[in-house]
Amino acid sequence: MKTKTIFILFFLILIYPLKAQQKGETPSHYIFPEFTRGIIKLRTGQVRELSLNYNSVTEEMVFDNNGQKMALADPMSIDTITIQGRKFIPSQNIFYEIILELPVPLLIHHVTTLRSPGKPAGYGTTSETSAITQTSTLVSSRRIYEIKLPGEYEVTPEPEFMIKQNSRFYKVANSNQLIKYFPEKKEAIKEFVKKNKTNFKKSEDMKKLIEFCNK
Repeated sequence: MKTKTIFILFFLILIYPLKAQQKGETPSHYIFPEFTRGIIKLRTGQVRELSLNYNSVTEEMVFDNNGQKMALADPMSIDTITIQGRKFIPSQNIFYEIILELPVPLLIHHVTTLRSPGKPAGYGTTSETSAITQTSTLVSSRRIYEIKLPGEYEVTPEPEFMIKQNSRFYKVANSNQLIKYFPEKKEAIKEFVKKNKTNFKKSEDMKKLIEFCNK
């Protein structure tokens, strides 16, 4: 029994630093873990290659220019961007990722909420205003364009699913929103969602649902 206890304590000592390291990992606000070769196809037909990544906090396509991170100017001059086989198309100054190419395609609007702990405000609380100010400073100082943020920042991905119909983009977060764009399939969509217990926040569930709507 004593030997078993010593073994358990020794095991806990070994794994504790690993857990602490995982907990303290610096969060990333980019879609890809590193900047990687991307192909930019312009509306003019020209093609360019750059080291790219997508910043989901500022919602900008960013390229690495000899170590300096810069956002692509004039996104609407771009037709598509392909990074590691994943396609992105512009909408105003942001990009949507196409995850299902069909007559009515499914896309993801990559959005991330960035929050710092804030400063102590008394009575064991923190000031949200301080957190917002710190985040603004992070943006203005261009630290937001680094691949990693300081560990104290809380990064929360909040992707939104979209469809494209008649050259316009529409957010789809529930059955009622989807039915507006497929009114002729109102009852079928309700039945499909109920039968499959569709989760409107899960990529695979949304793919199956949009495939069904396109039939």
